[in-house]
Amino acid sequence: MKIKNALLYLSFAAISFAVTSCNSEPKTESALPASANAKVVQDFVKGKKLAVKKVGFYGMLTVNNVKEVKWLDVAAEKESMMKEAAEKELALSIQFVNDTAIKVIKEGKTYDGTYAVSDKQNNEGEKEPTFKLNLTYVDPEFSFGGEPSKVTYSYPVIGLDEKKIMLETPRTVNRQKMIALMSE
Repeated sequence: MKIKNALLYLSFAAISFAVTSCNSEPKTESALPASANAKVVQDFVKGKKLAVKKVGFYGMLTVNNVKEVKWLDVAAEKESMMKEAAEKELALSIQFVNDTAIKVIKEGKTYDGTYAVSDKQNNEGEKEPTFKLNLTYVDPEFSFGGEPSKVTYSYPVIGLDEKKIMLETPRTVNRQKMIALMSE
């Protein structure tokens, strides 16, 4: 009788745990569907002001060639380097003025620049084909001899849907590529 009761309680506890974990907000999700071509990416960004809403890193799982992304909870993050990198990325927004002009808003400052979506799917040595969103602007973080330099940052487009775009940022933390989810 005691064994039956123990098994009954154990089963109840397992079911309760499963139900409560299903109701909590997921910390991981699959990447957005990949873009079919560079024109789709160009049409998506044109005329929009996109801001980073979430940052994260690739997870361990890949299902049907779609990588899992683990989102970072910045408020709960204890590692200072990870938290600082995420906060910097979350402070980024980009206004796509027209076919080529952008305004990059970083940490409260605005920088004028240009953008282009590469129609070449990948560079030599890259394993996975992807389109890149290339942003070029004068970045005061990169100054040589006191003068800020013009820099081009490449953001591989992981995927997009009607409302948001997922990009792999140039930033790495602990040898992990940071992922940014952007929307209006």
